[in-house]
Amino acid sequence: MALIKCEECGKEISQKAELCPKCGRRVKKLINKSKIIAILMLVILIIGISIGIATIVKNNSEISKYKKEAISIIKDYKKNEIKKEKAVQELVMISINARKTSNEIEEKGKTIPNKKAQKLDRMALIIYSISEDMRLEKSDEEIEEQIEELKNIK
Repeated sequence: MALIKCEECGKEISQKAELCPKCGRRVKKLINKSKIIAILMLVILIIGISIGIATIVKNNSEISKYKKEAISIIKDYKKNEIKKEKAVQELVMISINARKTSNEIEEKGKTIPNKKAQKLDRMALIIYSISEDMRLEKSDEEIEEQIEELKNIK
């Protein structure tokens, strides 16, 4: 049991005491440093987890966005709602934007390979390949295989 000095009379008293037995002054309670450190570490951990979850959600939403845009354009093309040239042009732009986003991610974390950047690169390549197959009027089966591969990117 640790002893502290009373601020009023200077008598040594237990740190657990509420009043000084000599002069009756209320003893200020000291906050345990280990409790403060534990609370700070818990707060930092919660913030870290929150940032991690937010990053995962953001990563998935960017990947999902490019994927949905590409699939939507392909569907519109198949329904004859847009011309082949327009569909190819829009798919190429989506591919370029996905690759640009991938490059930005890689620049932020230069030393660590980033799975999101790798997925975006793969997606950009597939989307570009679909646009080329559409431009060259390849079979629907070949394009469908690539669409399935695109859909499987998570």
